[in-house]
Amino acid sequence: MVMKVCIVAWFDSANYFQWFVALKKHSEKFGITVSSLNASPLHVKVHNDFMNDQYWQPLREADLVFVYATRIASRQEPTGITWWTLPQFVKLLMKPEAKMIAQYDDEFMWLFDSKHIWWRFPNPDNHGGPEQFFKDTKILEVPDAHLTVMNDSPFKKYTTKPVFKLLLPQLFRYRFIQKYSEKHEGQSIAMMLHSIKQSSIHGILENVVKPMNYSVRIFSGTLDRDAVVKFHMAEELPVNSEMYARLDYESYMDLLWLNCSIGLDDNVGYYGWSRFVMECALAFIPCIGSSEATQDIFPELYTKPQDYVKQIELIERLRTDKKFYHKMAELGHRRVLELFDDEKLCTRLLDIFKSISPSTSQVSLSDVLGEKNSRYNPDKQQARPHP
Repeated sequence: MVMKVCIVAWFDSANYFQWFVALKKHSEKFGITVSSLNASPLHVKVHNDFMNDQYWQPLREADLVFVYATRIASRQEPTGITWWTLPQFVKLLMKPEAKMIAQYDDEFMWLFDSKHIWWRFPNPDNHGGPEQFFKDTKILEVPDAHLTVMNDSPFKKYTTKPVFKLLLPQLFRYRFIQKYSEKHEGQSIAMMLHSIKQSSIHGILENVVKPMNYSVRIFSGTLDRDAVVKFHMAEELPVNSEMYARLDYESYMDLLWLNCSIGLDDNVGYYGWSRFVMECALAFIPCIGSSEATQDIFPELYTKPQDYVKQIELIERLRTDKKFYHKMAELGHRRVLELFDDEKLCTRLLDIFKSISPSTSQVSLSDVLGEKNSRYNPDKQQARPHP
């Protein structure tokens, strides 16, 4: 029997979203079909006959539903749906025996630290704090399980549902990595200015880079070009240093590999796994830092946050001990390929789906959309005229 998987997000995930691409690639091996739906407010507004419109048929037929709740839309359409309550809406259209796993953009960090909110709208009311927010919305009880990329998920204690750590199958976006090797033209230290507003590399610059006069190449994860320009103007970087606005994957990776030989990732105020460390490993660049990615890929180069003395020691060892450098570059590259093996990650995801019981959580369409926006009467199980 073929298992039907449907991925739902606020964007078109086909050929873009990591899980869709990976599951589609291995669909025949696993005996599954994979579909995707864009459930943004605009699509909900257009396809608002939820029980009859063929647009929602893949979701209604799915055995396994993966919901990726992420902030995408620039404004909220008047449907009553918000990106952080997407699982509630999706649950209404699922067959009773289907199972749902949800994953949340930024791990709900905007609830724990208001500075983490870098978008304008739509924006949740987080003034009551995470405990009150989850109590009022009950959104963590809707899915059958949650995914996180973190070792210690910040929202785990607020749900009775299981939370599994599982990295996203990222490697399909880096198909060009075969051209990379340990031979780098430049010897600069690579750093990443992460996208989160409160994330800062000022401490590394003042305590590691400038005192040691290290040449650095600073890459940017933010789309705010003005912020990059202001940062560059405010910081006096050592000679032969450079800073880049956000680049496409291949251009960024080429510059990283060509110009850098060591990575350094210890942003103050950053909470996340840090894909930058993974990218360093793909380019055969040992990366020192305090992120969870460093623990997973370069545990020998992990330091406590803001342990600048240790970071300088490791940089100097990598620069002077060729055997140690080679070992770290090779180990890191091998580990990242193992960690992000898409077949293994898909196997783990499907195992998680099979391990969870069907959810018994109940929610009405009017609870999610508001009475005036709901065209589906849950009592009559049929469409009703648009008001």
